[in-house]
Amino acid sequence: MNSKTPLLVLSLGLLAAASLPAIPVDYKVFVDDHVSVAIDGSSVVYYDAGGLADAFGSANLTPGWHNIDIVFENQRGTSEFAFYQRYAGDPDYSLVSFTYMRSRDEGDTKYINGLYAQYYLLDGEFQLDVYGEGP
Repeated sequence: MNSKTPLLVLSLGLLAAASLPAIPVDYKVFVDDHVSVAIDGSSVVYYDAGGLADAFGSANLTPGWHNIDIVFENQRGTSEFAFYQRYAGDPDYSLVSFTYMRSRDEGDTKYINGLYAQYYLLDGEFQLDVYGEGP
């Protein structure tokens, strides 16, 4: 990878059952080199130390949809990213598959399968928007 490796900004929604009270959900992100995860505007996971690592956080989620914003940046070398979650009482984390993620379409009129992504160069120069980004 070189200095023109793109930055990926992801936005997704998470559905919780409407009849359940707020429950703690733990998150784990395996990442190389930087990640920031915010749920409904509140920071949940943050890692910015370079190299491959696991980063952890948790949030109490009420029933309904929640906006999850993920900023993933890679400077060089490998480009690893995996997003995991576990609910209270679960012993192990489960991978959150891209097939469960959705975002708003270009006109912001409906939800589509896949993620909304913005690509940037490392110097911050905007490159392009992608709607329905997949694995």
